Amino acid sequence: MAYVDLNPIRAGIAKSPEESEFTSIYQRIARLRNPRRRGSSAPIRPRLAPFSDEADRARARLPFTLRDYLALVDWSGRAIRADKRGFIDAALPPILRRIGVEAEAWDILVGRRGTLFGRAMGRRDAMRMHAATLGQSWIRGVGSASRLFPNIKDPKMAF
Repeated sequence: MAYVDLNPIRAGIAKSPEESEFTSIYQRIARLRNPRRRGSSAPIRPRLAPFSDEADRARARLPFTLRDYLALVDWSGRAIRADKRGFIDAALPPILRRIGVEAEAWDILVGRRGTLFGRAMGRRDAMRMHAATLGQSWIRGVGSASRLFPNIKDPKMAF
């Protein structure tokens, strides 16, 4: 899976997983940045198998966490190979920092997702917008979202 997710980087088409369109890692990062629910105008994409820390309990899950997978792809992509054109620049910060996630808060909050979040998980303002879309004045998990996604200033990095 990581091999396929790194193909655009190895081919020199993308510089990082978050720029590697048409890969599952790009889709997972996009879902983190902008979680959408039923009734949205998002294009229909195949469902990806969830990781062990994701909420979909009805399906078989991949036996490790999304955070660990992101780190694995980021670490693997930094290896410079003579037979490949591209790699992730060693000067780039770790992927969780690049996509605006506080790693320690991720472990705490995602591990307890079922009790801290309800219908949605994402940036605080995105959760408030989601609540408004549902006709609600509040949504469970806004405080947790503030701890998980702190101080995101770059709109491209916003979830």
